[in-house]
Amino acid sequence: GCTSVAAAAMMSSLTNVNVVDASSARRACRGCTALQQAVSSIDTPHADGAVLFGRARSYFSLLLLDPEDVLSRARAAPDTYTPAEWAALLAVYVSDRQPVSYEQREELKAIVAVANADAEAGSIEHS
Repeated sequence: GCTSVAAAAMMSSLTNVNVVDASSARRACRGCTALQQAVSSIDTPHADGAVLFGRARSYFSLLLLDPEDVLSRARAAPDTYTPAEWAALLAVYVSDRQPVSYEQREELKAIVAVANADAEAGSIEHS
């Protein structure tokens, strides 16, 4: 329904952003809440709607963390977000955080690649 489309659209919007500041990241988090309320007024309420928008809020809150903290989250739970979503978090320049290094981007690629390989191996085992 509208809920899943709206939440996905919020998250994919980050790929179109080059520069953001902490204030804008916090506004994006609040925007997720406002959009959730607006969509729930026109769409059949779904229990997973709160989960989807909560995921989006958590995603935008990662912009407030330094790159090393984002990598720590990726190491701990790489399947929380898609590879493109993780990459977008480090691709955008956040003026209020430490700059992202080439090495950090490469480490993120490696973390996601291992997680994808593990997921594929798990799906093959269950087939």
